[in-house]
Amino acid sequence: MIFLGDGMAMAAAKVWRPAPDGDAPRAIAELTVWVLGLAMLGKVFLKSELDGYAFALLLPGALLCVFALLYKAPLWIDGRGGDGRLFGRVALAMLTLVSLACLLESEPARAGKTVNVGSGGDHFVAEEHRRPRMMENLRDWIDHKLPPDATLLVLPEGVMVNYLTRRINPTHHLNFMPPEVAIFGEREMLEDFKANPPDFVALVHRDSSEYKLALFGSDYAQSLLAWIRAQYVPVFRVGPEPLRPKWQRTDGRSGWEVRAYRSDGSGARS
Repeated sequence: MIFLGDGMAMAAAKVWRPAPDGDAPRAIAELTVWVLGLAMLGKVFLKSELDGYAFALLLPGALLCVFALLYKAPLWIDGRGGDGRLFGRVALAMLTLVSLACLLESEPARAGKTVNVGSGGDHFVAEEHRRPRMMENLRDWIDHKLPPDATLLVLPEGVMVNYLTRRINPTHHLNFMPPEVAIFGEREMLEDFKANPPDFVALVHRDSSEYKLALFGSDYAQSLLAWIRAQYVPVFRVGPEPLRPKWQRTDGRSGWEVRAYRSDGSGARS
């Protein structure tokens, strides 16, 4: 429901246009945007951070502020004999300065993105500390070694790999992080996995300490990872073995690993 609310707010903001007087459907749409935007702002206080998910929560409210300053407030001022156009111009100048300040603040982050990922229309640049070179090595290997119709699932998360390599995830789940496991249930996710086993799985080391459950397969989803390791054999690895507990990672490093499905229980599927 949390994500549904965000999606509704974004969708309403996209289709909304200012409501002429007497246009009830547009007025209802406008009110809906206001209510959902304020609800999203309220969720910011649920321990979200600006460099994490809070930016998405703040966006509807920020758009509403722009709308109020440039449209609603001038109308209200004009209706009371004031100069709404002057207010709108001042508000626009203020918003322009705020936008420039945001651009200057974000420039160091943009400059820190130096590693190329993807190609063509999928190309983007990423920061070195996010290990984009591992993703590029994995993407290159998948593109050259896996059949075009091979299915792939990245765990506990990594749907970007599916997108960049154009490989389909045959299960009904995109992420296997603590929230998804809590919502759908590990048993149900495992049964879905068994009913729709992908040809290959990619295990990605992902520290999920923000959920108080740090590691997939150790702190949560133990049965799921145990089944994967029993049914899939390693065929490629980038860096050290992933998903090792911290006490086993003496160098502090971890990697990504691709495993192939044992179609008959004894060997990897060709």
